[in-house]
Amino acid sequence: MIFILLSWLFAPLWWSIAWVRKQLTPAPQRILIIEAAGIGDVVCSTAVFRALRAGYPSARIELMVQPAVADIISCDSSLDNIIVWSPRCWRGLTGRLALARRIAGFDTMICLNPGAPQLAASCWAALPRRLTVLPGGRKRSYALLRPLMTAVSVHQNGTQFVQTQLNLLKPLGIESRDCKKSLTIPPEIAHRVSALLPDACLVGVAIGSGLGIKEIPEPVLRNVIAHVYTRPDTAVVLIGGDKEREKAARLSAGFSGRGVLDLTGRLTLAESAAVLEKLSLFIGVNTGMTHMADALNIPLICLGGPSDLKEQGPTGEQATLLQLSPSCAPCDRVFSSPRHCISGQRECITGIGSDEVIHAISNKMQGYPRKLSVSVKILDGIPLRGPASCATAMTDPASGA
Repeated sequence: MIFILLSWLFAPLWWSIAWVRKQLTPAPQRILIIEAAGIGDVVCSTAVFRALRAGYPSARIELMVQPAVADIISCDSSLDNIIVWSPRCWRGLTGRLALARRIAGFDTMICLNPGAPQLAASCWAALPRRLTVLPGGRKRSYALLRPLMTAVSVHQNGTQFVQTQLNLLKPLGIESRDCKKSLTIPPEIAHRVSALLPDACLVGVAIGSGLGIKEIPEPVLRNVIAHVYTRPDTAVVLIGGDKEREKAARLSAGFSGRGVLDLTGRLTLAESAAVLEKLSLFIGVNTGMTHMADALNIPLICLGGPSDLKEQGPTGEQATLLQLSPSCAPCDRVFSSPRHCISGQRECITGIGSDEVIHAISNKMQGYPRKLSVSVKILDGIPLRGPASCATAMTDPASGA
């Protein structure tokens, strides 16, 4: 709160500088997009990048993201540069001053997920245009920061969040309702991953989630995998992070004769995207990996769980959504993600049984062409997590580029 008060205290100074800068740059020339959220948010925000590039084809557009998600967006043709900057760097007065210095060269900031450090830093840097999305509640910090912004787009629960973000571009003269996601995979990564995958009909199963409240129960996962293996021409790929390694080992052990392909904890995000691109079907909950599959137009089955799918769910034509609506759902919203189920039952996810998922799988895979049944390659000892390489530049805070 003290840093917001400082923004107000010095407002006459930085406001005057920002006004002069705006007269010198009447149209955006150097645009900074700040997307400090997770994988799914960055993938969904590609609709904003695309609209902004169409509206300002000659402007320099840079994106500030967390290190963990930088590689999946490295080839986005709408962006000129990616700035890798961890929110940890924004802490305290020193962090906010460093952030203000880093962004001072821009004439426009578009903050797609609001945070007090970014908004305060845009004021201290005297940026001529300061645009941000804000939640619809009455949180005091955002109420104090809102008058300091040149434009805001307030999100309402139950509405598509990407459209809320696109509405933020209206003051810049950009009108868009195209919420379609996009994802471009570095060619060398696509080639390397393709060489490791079996020549079979691949079904990817995301076995975990960043929020434990969303996770699919293991018995359901086991039954789903068993159903997929009733097809002799199909192989299962387990997808997840390091924390899912033990669960993947348990699931794989039950299908040792078929050689489940366990990729948990072995891939970078860009490599994961390359795997998703080769799938005939993807199954998971509403997480970043599901949005990546949606962006690649992969047939998918999404178990909505506690998420409000109207706000952040998959929107592609290939998506099948499975969701129950107990009285407490949805509890997972854009600006409010609970860590624990208030009832302790997780009924919204555990209530979706194996039969419902298997029925959806049968509908999705009906009529798929048969492929040769081959043994699945075991990836133990094969180095993955390789670096991404693309035309879009990537900088870090220390470079000052």
